[in-house]
Amino acid sequence: MNVDIKVEGVEKALKRLDPQVVTRASVRAVNDVAKQGTAEAKRQIATRYNIKPGRIAEFLRISVRASGALIQAVISGKGIGIALSYFGAKQEGVRINKNEFRYTRKSKTKGWQRRGGEVTVLVKRSHGRKTVTTDPKAFMIRLKSGHIAVMQRRGQERLPLKQLYGPGVGMLFGSRYVMEPTKAVIKEKFTSRFKYWLDRYRGGAR
Repeated sequence: MNVDIKVEGVEKALKRLDPQVVTRASVRAVNDVAKQGTAEAKRQIATRYNIKPGRIAEFLRISVRASGALIQAVISGKGIGIALSYFGAKQEGVRINKNEFRYTRKSKTKGWQRRGGEVTVLVKRSHGRKTVTTDPKAFMIRLKSGHIAVMQRRGQERLPLKQLYGPGVGMLFGSRYVMEPTKAVIKEKFTSRFKYWLDRYRGGAR
């Protein structure tokens, strides 16, 4: 999902000011509001969904920046899904942290052995923590790469496995709850940033 940032009010300035100055100011202003719009989108996503800002930044970026005669920028949100384990996944009877993955005494006393109990995740903050209800049941493992994954068997056999995913940044970015405030910030900030750079290039500010 993309947001194209185009300028408004520049044509009037072109009629009465040096076109080179107006173009330079427009380019700088568009890139400024692209950063501000991206930051707002990240904030909106992180406010509603249990995704760390750094993880969001992997999938949400300014894909096109204004430059030269191109007075336009594009904010792009990509990714159809984020590994479910990144949504605060926990499994009953399994202790997981940066350097540890082990089955606890509780897992053994309940007869789970090397399977563990239910997996829970917190995807949307307002909905609270939910149990992952799949058939076959979901479980957590550490891969050779070190990545902790929420997995599910494809059938009754031990292998193969498939990793489970939550919503992707591209989908969340396209929702009206994120898109509308992002566009509002861009629209609100552009005029002031354009005026700021126009004054700078005309010598009105130092």
